[in-house]
Amino acid sequence: MLNALIFATVLGASTSAQSHPVAIADRPNILFSSTRDGNTDLYLMKADGSEERRLTTDPAADELGRCSPDGGFVVFRRGGGQTGELYRLDLTSGEELRLTNDLARDSAAAWSADGSIIYYTKRHESFDRIARMRSDGSEQAFVTQGAWHDVVPSVSPDGRNLVFHTYRYGQGSDLEVLDLASGKSRRVTALADGSYDYEPFFATADTIIFSSNRDRGHYRLYALTLATGQARQLADTGADIWGGRYSARTGDVLFYTGTSNSWRLLRVPLAGGAPTAITVAGQSNYFPDWCPSRRKGI
Repeated sequence: MLNALIFATVLGASTSAQSHPVAIADRPNILFSSTRDGNTDLYLMKADGSEERRLTTDPAADELGRCSPDGGFVVFRRGGGQTGELYRLDLTSGEELRLTNDLARDSAAAWSADGSIIYYTKRHESFDRIARMRSDGSEQAFVTQGAWHDVVPSVSPDGRNLVFHTYRYGQGSDLEVLDLASGKSRRVTALADGSYDYEPFFATADTIIFSSNRDRGHYRLYALTLATGQARQLADTGADIWGGRYSARTGDVLFYTGTSNSWRLLRVPLAGGAPTAITVAGQSNYFPDWCPSRRKGI
């Protein structure tokens, strides 16, 4: 049973972004889900798309994988629909640990800056709420509560804040930032036209990556500067863009775009520039994440 508590803590330290190119051998790996072998499983590959390795083979769909800050573990959702559960995969031993086990839908996990806490989206009493637990699945508790949906958390690199998208304001969805020490939150996007700002990710302590249809039509990728409240477009592929994930090591934002049967992975510099394709169309590769390399060959 989850306790209705806010977990107030400050975790980790910020890592500054690098603007110069990083050699492939020094870049983090890419974790992603794919249907390439006939089932939805987790895969790991080099930053250039080479040396793919299948990580899971369970008949259920394994999606929304997120690497721990040290690159040692992956938390992911197994199963879809209303009954998905969260698991933790040890990338060294291959052992899996089931973290949640109830009738609620658990998904969209995010690690704290030091890897000791996992934040996630939990369905409770017909509403999605942000919850948290220790990395072993213990001490589960709600972080947000209300008669609305709070979805897809991300922790800032300095460990002070949590961002998620929320439907609490009545029209569309907006981004909300929660101060983990005080428990106070604030709305950081507020479009009056009912647009949807989705899937936020803290790139730096002051920059949030997110998808939005604020320019009408399909979803594009944006970067929001908290200090100014200004958002700039990062990428537009002509199709919906989802799952933006930033790496301070490379300076790039990883994302997926396309259609449900042909998602492909791309990256674009946070500083601006043209997107670079990592995988090609024709198979669904999606829900990517940067994953620090721990040992040679992975």
